[in-house]
Amino acid sequence: MRKAVIALFIIAIVLQFSCEPPGKQQTVAPPAPQYNDPHPVPADAMEIKVTGEHGGRLISIVLADPKTFHQLIHSEADTQTYNELMAAGLTKLNNQTQEVEPALAKS
Repeated sequence: MRKAVIALFIIAIVLQFSCEPPGKQQTVAPPAPQYNDPHPVPADAMEIKVTGEHGGRLISIVLADPKTFHQLIHSEADTQTYNELMAAGLTKLNNQTQEVEPALAKS
């Protein structure tokens, strides 16, 4: 019996403090401003057709087989070599001029 009275008392207190007092107005959050991307995707980005050649042979002298082909979790140089040859990056380094040039990126 005593536990039931204590439980009802706790419920009454929670209900009393969870209700708003009469006459209090709710504030409405202002609408979020529209986001303008400072670097929009160019209109012709998806129109450029690039086709590669299927097949070929990769000959590389490495000390061990690659442990994984996951580009984010590789930790050894052998895996990094294979990943760099199989996946193009956004930019590339021109070995003659030592300048960064676009690869997959347009500019």
